[in-house]
Amino acid sequence: MAYLRASQGWYNPARGVKYVLPSDKIERERLNLQNKFLTRKLCDGRLIFAPHPALRDDLQILDSATGTGIWINNAYREAPRANFIGIDIQDRLFPEVPLRNTSFSVQSVLDLPSEWSNQFDLVNQRLLMLALGKEQWKLALREVHRVLAPGGYAQFVEVHPTLDNMGPATDAHNEVRMRLHAARNLQSNIAELLPDKLRDAGFKNVWSETRSFPVGKWGGEDGLVYADFVHSRFVCIQRTHVGSWSRQG
Repeated sequence: MAYLRASQGWYNPARGVKYVLPSDKIERERLNLQNKFLTRKLCDGRLIFAPHPALRDDLQILDSATGTGIWINNAYREAPRANFIGIDIQDRLFPEVPLRNTSFSVQSVLDLPSEWSNQFDLVNQRLLMLALGKEQWKLALREVHRVLAPGGYAQFVEVHPTLDNMGPATDAHNEVRMRLHAARNLQSNIAELLPDKLRDAGFKNVWSETRSFPVGKWGGEDGLVYADFVHSRFVCIQRTHVGSWSRQG
């Protein structure tokens, strides 16, 4: 697999790839901390929202856009006898030593293997706002629906880009980010559109919940932590436009 190396990061240059963040050590640490924060603040510490009776020993679980595999490694504790598969468009962040009954594969949610139809009891997907273009969400959700077993569950987490009471620095960051979203045709407001898109893709019993959290020092420790996530993403996004590039095979 080929990668592009910027002055401070590694990126996947494949045609059609919208993702704007790198695949390096710094990003690995950021993703792991982000997963911990979102699980605690937005999900009340829960990793699996499917009813507990569904957590049988032979459960088949797919983690779409797995990144570092952190969600799988944590969910494994809740369902240690389940079989987990993590997919992403590149493998630079995959765990070097996968846990038992876990595996990782380079796949795109836009084109999942045909043999996976009706296979998974649970599909997890978090934060693809920066990875899928507006025209790609319909196909991605249809693919997730196709690989779900009858009676299976899918769970999604997306963050809305709107921030209230923004100061000058945050407002400037938001302006740059929205310009980038427009240039790459990203669906910035996918969080609010997702329930209807899921129904259009064939999902039944769609349930959604919106939560908010502080960003900045006024929000205490959690506000500072998430502000750091926002800043680090901004620095990473800058790298996609600054620096010399070289192809690595």
